[in-house]
Amino acid sequence: MKNVRKNNAVKRIADNAFFVLIARASEFVSGFLIIILITRYLGVKDFGMYAYISSAALMLAPIIAFGSGRILVREIAVNKDKMASFVTSGFALNIAMSLIALGVAAVIAVASDLMSPIYLVALFMAVAAQTMLAMSRNIKTVFIAFERAVYNSVTTVLTRLLSVVSIVAVTYFDMGLVSLFAAMLAVNTFGLIFSFSVLHFQFAKIKIALDIDLLKYLFKETYPVAISVFFAQGFLYVNVFLLKYFHDVTQISYFQAPQRIINPLIVIFSALTVVVSPVLARAAAKDAIDDLKYALNKMIKYTVILVIPLCLSVTFFAPQITLLLFGEQFVGATVPFQILIWITIPAFINVLLAQMLTAMKKQKILIISNGIGFLVNLALGLIFVNTYASVGMCWASLLSYIGLLAGNFYFVFKFLGLIPIHKLLVRPLIAGSIMCISFYLLMDQINVIIGIGLIVLYGGLLFMFKTFTKDEIEVFKAGLLWRFGTRPERLDRK
Repeated sequence: MKNVRKNNAVKRIADNAFFVLIARASEFVSGFLIIILITRYLGVKDFGMYAYISSAALMLAPIIAFGSGRILVREIAVNKDKMASFVTSGFALNIAMSLIALGVAAVIAVASDLMSPIYLVALFMAVAAQTMLAMSRNIKTVFIAFERAVYNSVTTVLTRLLSVVSIVAVTYFDMGLVSLFAAMLAVNTFGLIFSFSVLHFQFAKIKIALDIDLLKYLFKETYPVAISVFFAQGFLYVNVFLLKYFHDVTQISYFQAPQRIINPLIVIFSALTVVVSPVLARAAAKDAIDDLKYALNKMIKYTVILVIPLCLSVTFFAPQITLLLFGEQFVGATVPFQILIWITIPAFINVLLAQMLTAMKKQKILIISNGIGFLVNLALGLIFVNTYASVGMCWASLLSYIGLLAGNFYFVFKFLGLIPIHKLLVRPLIAGSIMCISFYLLMDQINVIIGIGLIVLYGGLLFMFKTFTKDEIEVFKAGLLWRFGTRPERLDRK
């Protein structure tokens, strides 16, 4: 019976992970296409201004969302009967915080000399678009909490398809900078309306009624997450402000072009960890420390296995990738790309650690670690910005992420015990290095067959180094058998 429950859990997680992966893959592909369209449409200087305005809105996004997504998943997963009340309270929180964000945006406009009507309208549209996005994501937390991620996939894929179409229209008809922000606002508004309709008709009829006590509770639980996420966003975007102040928008373009490719990868991974958050929340509620530690070790291990080949490949082939994606004007983004891609490793692991601390209701700790990391990044940025410009900002970001990782590991170790990170990193790093060296040596003869062969080589090396345990192989087989309809009773008898 116990094995049946485990297999059921494996199937639920696998199914939801599959649908969330589809949603996030659509976000990555659409973001990938959009950034290529915009960089080639605007050019290096105008893209720098676009990146500065959108970075200001993204810095304000944690204020608008106010950490509601993570907390709503945790609470609704345990208290599904209060779903409607939590959703409406989340809406109220987002709307209230968006008014504060608009005020901060006005201050940024004055301080950054963005008083041109075009730039002001673009900035306020960007903030409004983030508000619509935060509210629609609150609705999607219900789909995750109820472990029915298929609805998340449908709504996300549809809105991302519309976003690509809208940007194509703006660039094709040469509608200008403001129209880029107007298009995203329109798409995010549609996404909110569509997601709410799915929630209202497929889950429960939502009555707009505010529960003040629940709103107070939500505020109390979310503000630590909001502050920590704000600091985390600062890792990515505060350096844009330093480049604007000390240099020009060209350096912003070199820094932001590769970052806009890498950030969606972090978003995809963050969404995948949300899939397991209901399971983590229930385990934490039962104080099942061994289960939490086991889950974290496995998630870190497979994260490293997937990410290391990506980092090594981009490091080797950044010149070709940069030229292909952004064009000749963005050649200066090559070295930043080679540095920033390595942020994915500490960033991904930090997402896992933050999810674990939130599940254990220790999210206030994230304020300390993210705050220190933000200040370290700011200090390093001030040191490097004059001499090294965009390249210095990349090193500041990477080093501060590594510092954040060390801090969060300390806090998780305090509650869960030792995590053997060195054992999780060494074997995938060696296998990935061998794969990329082989890739480099065969670069002149590279084709699809050789590319597939190198991927098989990487997987074979992982098996040869005994990276996967017997239990992990059995769980993987169980997941495949579930996918093909094998019943868990057969697995047990076997």
